[in-house]
Amino acid sequence: MKKEISISKIQKILFLLHMVQWIAIVLLLINRILLHLGYIQQNVFNKPDFLLIFLIIIILYNSYITWKDFKEFLWWWEQSNMYKEAYYNINLLNRDLRSQRHDFLNHLQILYSLVEMKEYEEVASYLHTLYGDIGNLSKNIKTVHPAINALLQAKSYDAQKKEVHYQTMIQSSLQDLTVPAWEICRCLGNLIDNGLEAATWGKGDKKLIVHIKETLTNFEFMVSNTGVSPDYSAWEKWFKAGYTTKQKEGRGMGLYIVKKIIDQYHGTIHVKEHEGMTVVHIQIPKQGEGDN
Repeated sequence: MKKEISISKIQKILFLLHMVQWIAIVLLLINRILLHLGYIQQNVFNKPDFLLIFLIIIILYNSYITWKDFKEFLWWWEQSNMYKEAYYNINLLNRDLRSQRHDFLNHLQILYSLVEMKEYEEVASYLHTLYGDIGNLSKNIKTVHPAINALLQAKSYDAQKKEVHYQTMIQSSLQDLTVPAWEICRCLGNLIDNGLEAATWGKGDKKLIVHIKETLTNFEFMVSNTGVSPDYSAWEKWFKAGYTTKQKEGRGMGLYIVKKIIDQYHGTIHVKEHEGMTVVHIQIPKQGEGDN
C-alpha cells in the first residue's frame, strides 16, 4: 500500500532545498560581479568549469524532482479515476436499492389482491419472479466493502447489455482484506470486462462467473468465462504492458494493471481452462502471510 504523504513535510523540504539553490546562485553571481570589478581575485568559485558543473547539478536535481512529481501525479490520477468509478457504481447500487424499496408496497398490494381473488397459481408465479429479481440484487451484496458490492452489481448491467449470463458466487465477506477495496475493484473490473468481451467471441452459451472465497491463508478471486483461448501455454504474455487478447483494437493495459496490483500485495495469478471456460484465478495472502 502506498504510504501516506505528509504535505507539510514535503513543503518544508522543498522550500529548504529551493532556498539553498537560490542562495548558492546569488552568492556565485556576487562572486562573479566582484571578480569583474576587481575587488577579488580569481578563485575556484568563479571559474567557468565550476559554474558549468554547478548548473548541471541544478538541472539534474530539478529534473529528478520534476520526474518524482510526475509519477506522484500519475498515481493520484489513477486513484481519482478509481474513486470516480466506485462512486458511480455505488450510485447505481443505491438506485437499485431505493427502487426495490419503493416497489415493495406495490408488490404487497398486488399479492394481496391476487390472494383475495384466490388466484393462487398467479401468486406463486408472481412470487417466483419477484424472488428472482430480489435475489439477483442481494447475491451481489455479500461483502463488507460497498465498492466491491457496487462493482459486481454494475457489471451485471454490462453483462445484460452483451447478452451474457452473469453469475456471482460470494462465499466470503472479505473481512480484514489486506488489499484496499479500490484496488480489488480495479482487478475485478478489468478481468470482468475482458471476460465479458471474450464470452461474446464464441458460439453457443455466453457465460461469466465471478467466484469469491477465502481459505485459512488466502483470499481467492476467480473470474470464469466462455470464449476459450486457443493457447494457454502463453498466458503469462497476457499480463505484459501493451499485449492484448482482444479481437478488436485495444491498449493492452488492463491485465497488466491487474498483475501489477497482485504482485504489489504478494499475491499470485494464474490462467487455466476448466470445463470449456477460461478461468483467471487470483490468490492474495491474508494478513501476515505475505510479509515474510
